[in-house]
Amino acid sequence: GRTDLFEDEIIAEWIDLIQADEDWQQTLDGNDVDYVLVEPNRPLVNELLLAGWTLVYEDSLSVLFRK
Repeated sequence: GRTDLFEDEIIAEWIDLIQADEDWQQTLDGNDVDYVLVEPNRPLVNELLLAGWTLVYEDSLSVLFRK
């Protein structure tokens, strides 16, 4: 990966987000995120479904959600 391009704070926020930590919704809302592209096995996937996000695309490598 190219994580050296980002500050540690951003990477920590991303890890918390894909793990669906308790403030994942605030993270997305605070950054005006309308689409999420993530690996299908991440805990965030189930949380997005439960929160009413729309599954736009899915394959073995990724899922795409729209708010």
